Amino acid sequence: MIMKLFSIVAVCGAIITLLTGLVKTTPQGIVGASWYGWPLPWLYVVVYPGSPFNVGWLNLTGDLILWIAVVTFAVYVGWRIVEVW
Repeated sequence: MIMKLFSIVAVCGAIITLLTGLVKTTPQGIVGASWYGWPLPWLYVVVYPGSPFNVGWLNLTGDLILWIAVVTFAVYVGWRIVEVW
């Protein structure tokens, strides 16, 4: 039961992390590149046709850990609320 719950939490955290790759987080003053990912930018795209994208693996791992922790906390709080009722 616990392993199944953890795998569901991990998949939800991974999905949220990948969805944050759609959020543009380029700071003001940066020209010629776009940053994506929230709260840590982990996808970098140079703005010209046919340009490759770069993945910041450390920031991606940090986002993944953060979102897994957030989903774990939400599941725990939800579990406690249901348990009290």
